[in-house]
Amino acid sequence: MNVVLGGGISGLLIASRIPGSLVIESQNKVGGVFAFEEILGYKVPLYPPILSNQCHSDLFSFKDLDFNVVYEKEEYLREKLGVDKIPDWLIFKDSNKYYYVNNLYDIFDSLQKRVRIKFSSSFFIKNDKIVLASGEIIRPEIIYSTISRKMLGDNVKSISLVEGVFVVNKKKTNWDVIIVGDKGFSFSHVLKIGFISDEFDFIYVLAPFTKIPSWDKIYSDLKRKRVLEKSEIIAFRHRIISDGILIENEKLETSRGNIVFCGRLGKWRNFNLCQTVDDSLQC
Repeated sequence: MNVVLGGGISGLLIASRIPGSLVIESQNKVGGVFAFEEILGYKVPLYPPILSNQCHSDLFSFKDLDFNVVYEKEEYLREKLGVDKIPDWLIFKDSNKYYYVNNLYDIFDSLQKRVRIKFSSSFFIKNDKIVLASGEIIRPEIIYSTISRKMLGDNVKSISLVEGVFVVNKKKTNWDVIIVGDKGFSFSHVLKIGFISDEFDFIYVLAPFTKIPSWDKIYSDLKRKRVLEKSEIIAFRHRIISDGILIENEKLETSRGNIVFCGRLGKWRNFNLCQTVDDSLQC
């Protein structure tokens, strides 16, 4: 039996093309960074699947987006994020066309029905065996790893992100995306998605950190930038994306023993969604 570590888009695609494989996922849902939650009756991605080009038209369907982008001290953004190169999925330009993957929830739903998934809050690998939190031992022939290289002992680095998803009543703004390079503000990116609902806007806020900022600080900064006030929030979700931005290391091997590394976290590359799918179909 082959095992796939991680139930994000990479893991599910790999498992769907390898008959009899088993997916092991440490979260309580599949989807990884793009996992969905039901909020006020709407299926909402915890990060919006936005691309700067269309790809895999046999898999994805797209909605065209025209973003109004507001930049503030954009020239300092790399320093604020702590990176030499900003990942493609965090770059927004007024002049560019963008596309929203309309059917990602349906893709996850279809894939997880086609593969075997075992949820385990933790696991570790010892002598080519996988030991689950329950004590169950699995002896796979090949392990396809789409989880963080840190979990397998590699000395790699990344930038963590605090993410908030805020639901507010429809509001008119002169922006769809705000990018803030000023270190005096806790957040770097704000995205407003208005087409999920006719009644509500969904506002995504990303704050890079080395020390986790308090939500009081984030709320204060959002108010100072006139993004939103705490009293406007109808519902919200928040999480920490531990390996949000990866510090890429070209010296990392693509396999080790019976482990094959795949996807964004496996290859430790800042892949966008198209690149992640490309890698997962070839890995």
